[in-house]
Amino acid sequence: MFIAVDRRFAGLIAVADPIKASSFEGIQQLKRDGIKIVMVTGDNHTAAAAVASKLGIEFEQTFCRGKRRTWSRGCRLWGGSSRWRATVSTMLPALAQANVGIAMGRGADVAIAAGGITLVSGDLRGIVKARKLSHKTIGNIRQNLFCILL
Repeated sequence: MFIAVDRRFAGLIAVADPIKASSFEGIQQLKRDGIKIVMVTGDNHTAAAAVASKLGIEFEQTFCRGKRRTWSRGCRLWGGSSRWRATVSTMLPALAQANVGIAMGRGADVAIAAGGITLVSGDLRGIVKARKLSHKTIGNIRQNLFCILL
C-alpha cells in the first residue's frame, strides 16, 4: 500500500500473512515421500517468490500473477492433468477440479463442503497423516478381500 500526505508519496506499507512453521515441515515431509509440490497463487510475483523460498518450493514450480507462467495457466495445466493430484485450498473451483480436495478449516463453508478432506487446524502436516491413514486403510481392505476370497 502506498501512503500519501497532501497528495504526495510519503511511504509504502507491505502486508504479508505469516507462514506457519508446520507448513514448512509438512511440505518437506511430502517432498521426502516423493510428492511433487506446486504452488498456485493469486499473489504477485514478489510475494509468491518470498513464500516459495520460505517453504522450500522451487519458484519454477510456482504459478502466480505477473509471472511468465501465469496463475490461470497454472490452474489450467493442473486442472486438465490426468495425473492424480490433491489440492489444498480455501477456494471452491480449485477443490472441485482436484482428484482429492483438501479444504482448509478456516475457509468458506461451501469450500469445506467441496473438499474430500478438511484440515480443521489448517496444519499441512495433516496431509501427511491423511496419506498414511489412507495407505493403511487400503492395506486393510486388501487383507479383507484376500480373506473373503479364500
